[in-house]
Amino acid sequence: MLQLVDDNTYVLVQSRGVTDIKVYTPESFRAEYGFAPALFVDFKALRGDPSDNIPGVKGVGEKTAQKLIAEFGALEAIFERLEEVKPERIREALRAAKDDVFGYRELVSLHKDCAIPPEHEDIRAPDFSRESFLAYLDKYGLQAIKKQIEGQRQV
Repeated sequence: MLQLVDDNTYVLVQSRGVTDIKVYTPESFRAEYGFAPALFVDFKALRGDPSDNIPGVKGVGEKTAQKLIAEFGALEAIFERLEEVKPERIREALRAAKDDVFGYRELVSLHKDCAIPPEHEDIRAPDFSRESFLAYLDKYGLQAIKKQIEGQRQV
């Protein structure tokens, strides 16, 4: 879901079970990852994602993928400047996985061209203040989620 983060869309992520919630904004995402949220799909394609059965590039883990995206940008830019990638074993792994990694990116990409019909525009939460979010949960009868939220400490 982090690929959806932009000026109009924030993503809430639960960590440590449901005891903490982190709100990702474009700024907080960039501070943590070192690149723009739009490049998260490139990151996942390089690193892989076991939960989605995406193997990624052999030898490229989270730190290496972050470094590559932060330094070069999107997959296209990485492969355009492949000779600059160090160490050589990573460059060769990228070269060997070139066709696959673009396919991985397509697999992890969410389609964002699904318009919400005007009669359903009100399903968007107005903001992420605790009070507004709890009211939103009430409005749509999401009581189980509300109980979880009410039982958590504020972050």
